[in-house]
Amino acid sequence: MKSLASTILVSSLSFPLLAGAQRPSSVSICDFYAEKLFGNNTALTQRLVQTHILNTAIIGNYTSPNVGVSVTGIAPVSIFNGTEVNLLKYFDAALYSTNDGKTNAGVAKLFLDDGGPTPISMNMASNGNVNSAQYILLTHVWEYFGVLLNCSKQGTDASSPSYAGNPSMYEVHKYMNLDPYEQGWFVRQLALAAASIGFSSEDTSIWFNTMTGLFSSRCSPPTVVLPGEPELQAICIHDSCPLAANANCALYAKSFAPGVANTSLAGNYTKTNTSGIANATATGGYIAPSAAVPSVASVAWKLGVDVLAAVLVGGVGILTL
Repeated sequence: MKSLASTILVSSLSFPLLAGAQRPSSVSICDFYAEKLFGNNTALTQRLVQTHILNTAIIGNYTSPNVGVSVTGIAPVSIFNGTEVNLLKYFDAALYSTNDGKTNAGVAKLFLDDGGPTPISMNMASNGNVNSAQYILLTHVWEYFGVLLNCSKQGTDASSPSYAGNPSMYEVHKYMNLDPYEQGWFVRQLALAAASIGFSSEDTSIWFNTMTGLFSSRCSPPTVVLPGEPELQAICIHDSCPLAANANCALYAKSFAPGVANTSLAGNYTKTNTSGIANATATGGYIAPSAAVPSVASVAWKLGVDVLAAVLVGGVGILTL
C-alpha cells in the first residue's frame, strides 16, 4: 500500500498516453476540446466538455466521445490503493456531511432527488426540476469546472451560466472530512473521465494536477480561483491528508468525522481522526434536516446505478476496480 501522502499525488504517467493534435499554448483546454470533440467552440459545446467530464466521473463510461479509457465512476463502492472507498454515502443522506450554509454543523442531505443516474447518463443534471438538490449540485459543479478549465465563453449566454456558488471549496466540503483515499479516488476519476473523452495525456495531467494542487493538501493557504479575494480551498482535510507546503492550519476549523444519519445506508462506516471516531452507532452532535432521510430514493439511486452498469457493460463497459 502506498503512503498516505502519495495516495493523492499519483504520477501523471499512469494516465493513458493518447495521441492527438497538440493543443496550442494560447488556447485553453476548454476551448480546444469544445471544438475538437463537438465541432465548434461555443458556450454550448464548452458546457458539453464540463458535462461529459463530471457525468462520466460520477457514473462511469456512458457516452460518446469515448476513446476506450475505462472509468469506474465514483458511484460504486471501489478499492483505491488497497482501501475501500464509498463516496455515495456523502450524497444519499447517509451521513451528516453537508454544509447547508445555515447550520453550524453538517446536515444529512439527499442530492439524488431528481432522477438519479438516468438523466446523468443522458448528459443532463437531473430530470429538469431546477429546484432539486441534484440539479443544483451538478450544474454548480459544471460551472465551477468551467472556471478551472478556463472556458472563455462561459457566462456569455444562457446555455452556459457563470459559476455563482461559494468561492471556498473548503467551506463547501468541510463537514465531509475527506481523507486521501476518498479525495484521491475522486480526482482520479475526474482525470480518467477527461482522458476517456479524448484529452491528451498532457492535458489530462494538467487537469489532474490542477485538482490535486488546489484541493488535495491539508491546511493550504488561501488561493484565488474565482475573481475576488483569496479563499480557503482545501478539500482533503482529514488528519491523514498530506500537509500543504505553506500550511496555515490556524485558518481552518478543527475537522470532525461526520456522524451517521442513516445506519442502513451508511453500512459498515467508520472514520477515525484525532477528534474521535464516527461510525454506524456514534452519531455525534450533528443535525438532521427537516426533510429527514429519504432512504427509498437513495436505494433507488443505488439500484439505478447497478442497472445502468449492467446495460452499459456490454458496450463501453463499467469496471469496478
